Amino acid sequence: MNKQSRNRARKDSPRIIGTYSERIRLLQLTQRVWELLPRLHPELNFDHEAFAHITVGFLREKRQSSSRLMGLCSFSNPKRGNAVKHSERHGIHRILIQRRLVFEDPGECIRTIHHEFVHAMLKDFENPHGDRFWEHEGRILPFISQLIMQ
Repeated sequence: MNKQSRNRARKDSPRIIGTYSERIRLLQLTQRVWELLPRLHPELNFDHEAFAHITVGFLREKRQSSSRLMGLCSFSNPKRGNAVKHSERHGIHRILIQRRLVFEDPGECIRTIHHEFVHAMLKDFENPHGDRFWEHEGRILPFISQLIMQ
């Protein structure tokens, strides 16, 4: 994609930072999921402490879009200049969540945050939604209501 095309796309879908309350709530929910990860996935060897440094934010909101995308994690690529602290340990550049989920559907927000963390833990680039992924992804379900209420 050439530079002009990239800039045009960005004008159509601006970067969303959210309100203070939306950002605080997203970080609270993310921290609750992060704290639970070692209990949910004890057999995985992942750097839990490094995950506390993953950038969390909101997806761009496309105009008149019917996108069903709830979240996205992007893998870090230091050559492109998007490395973050400890990215060599966790391999993730950032996790982005659909902003409306924070207050409209916090259960889906938690599930989506966990979904993206599972991608980070497994680092399965060849088959990101394979059997191994689905074995881990559903482990958050029994805890969602408890995490909302904390």
